[in-house]
Amino acid sequence: MDGITTEMIKVSFDPEANYKQALKAGESTGKSGSFFFFTHDERFIIKTIFVDELNAFMFDLQDYFEHLESGKSLISRIYGLYQVQMQGITPINFILMANTVKAQNDFGLKHYDLKGSLVARFTRKKPNKKQTLKDGNLLTCKKYRLNRMKKGLLQFDQVYLSDLKDNIHTDSLFLREHKYLDYSILLAVEKISGTDAESLKASLVNSSIKQNGNNLNLLSLNTTGAGNKENLRETPSISVESSNTNTVFSLHKLPQVKENLRYKAANNRHIFHSKCGRYRYHVSIIDYLT
Repeated sequence: MDGITTEMIKVSFDPEANYKQALKAGESTGKSGSFFFFTHDERFIIKTIFVDELNAFMFDLQDYFEHLESGKSLISRIYGLYQVQMQGITPINFILMANTVKAQNDFGLKHYDLKGSLVARFTRKKPNKKQTLKDGNLLTCKKYRLNRMKKGLLQFDQVYLSDLKDNIHTDSLFLREHKYLDYSILLAVEKISGTDAESLKASLVNSSIKQNGNNLNLLSLNTTGAGNKENLRETPSISVESSNTNTVFSLHKLPQVKENLRYKAANNRHIFHSKCGRYRYHVSIIDYLT
């Protein structure tokens, strides 16, 4: 899935490279109390799960992968299920997941865990400490900015917004059908520096391609290199002009597409941009098992 190879996993979990990460590993701040570990390259996360969660997921495994085959799902991918057994200790189950937040700039990066509720959904900020904020914090931020005549923090470009809404709706229907009800939308807001913001804004304005004979704003741009295949998220089909005819193909079905291109496409699945070009939004659905 997503071009992930065994070699990628080995590199990410190299013991020497992860020494500092191991010292920072610990329990999640959520009610599950699951153990979390981020690899040194921020590519993967491992998280412990309970037996009943493991059994429920295994029962839905086939449907899960069929749902993710669309390539548009915002559900954070699970790449592996493992169990550690040691004598005298209860077996420990854990999952290997994708890290959906790969910010280029950690300065000012804000994380929000959103459930669409205000009941116990406010985090009291602590000075000089990275925290995951909640729904109440996001609303407070909105009121603060409005009172100072500032634009809101969420300024999704319209070319992304309908795509984002459709993906969230489709995922929510899938999760409801399989009785996964207690999940969150993880929203990370990354502020882009001045030069990069102007470059991104220009690429958003100028980027359109022909898709199945119709002009369509490209929903799958990376921050640079508009029109370059290396910077495209996987899309269902892209029309390519040739001297004789329009050839329609699917990126993920091309036999010559390399594993690294598939991995880059997977990375960009969760990335959206603001219309002003100043913010990059990382959006994913998390904690559907725990």
